Order: sequence, then C-alpha cells, then structure tokens
Amino acid sequence: MKFYLPASGREREHASDPITDIRFEVYYSKGGMNPWSYENEPRGIWGCISPVTRKDHFECCLIGGGASLRYFIEAAPRLNRKRVAEVFATMRANIEAHTGKDWDVLQKVLARTGGRVTMGSQQPQAVQG
Repeated sequence: MKFYLPASGREREHASDPITDIRFEVYYSKGGMNPWSYENEPRGIWGCISPVTRKDHFECCLIGGGASLRYFIEAAPRLNRKRVAEVFATMRANIEAHTGKDWDVLQKVLARTGGRVTMGSQQPQAVQG
C-alpha cells in the first residue's frame, strides 16, 4: 500500500528532474538474504519513504543513491493484509500529525535530498498496490 505527498527539491545536484512527490509505502517481506547489503533481514512488515518524480503517468526514483529509506516496522510470520492496512493507516496518521518513527524517517529523507513537503490543504493521494 502506498500514498504520495507533493514535495519539492532535487534528489541530487545533477538530477535532471526535480522531486515532485514523496512516496510512502508499507508492505510485507518474506525476509532472508538481502543481495545488496548481504544481511539477513527479518520477515515482517516494512516501510519505505522515497522521493520520486511523477510526470506523464510515469514515476522515476533514484535507486541506490541513499535518498530512499527502508525500515523494519514489525515482525510477522506470514502475510496478514488486515495488519498491513492497519500499519499503513498508522503511518499515514503519523505523517499527518508530524509524530512517530515515520515522521522521523521522512525528516531524514528530506535532509538527504534538500526537499520539503507541501502539506497545506493537500490531502495525501492514496494508491492501492
């Protein structure tokens, strides 16, 4: 499950397109060996906050540049879609209330990219997936 908030900034100094949104994702992972970090990751629910550029029905993101942050939320022995939806709702509430671990991770992402979120009267755009 994911949602987007409008944002501004650049992913890197030489990026051709500026950041237009911040993508917030919650998903279940079976865990195991991570081929990039060579670490054994736990099975459970994960969150990911990424700066993206959305234009003409396409989404562009920087892979491996350190702009996105992925973090473990809670252990789960198997996929429970209802629990993933509850965690997603909690993440969304934390972002809107400017509290919790999700808000702290968002601040780290914004610090890395030099971006800022425009939260004014704009409601987050939810996307199933």
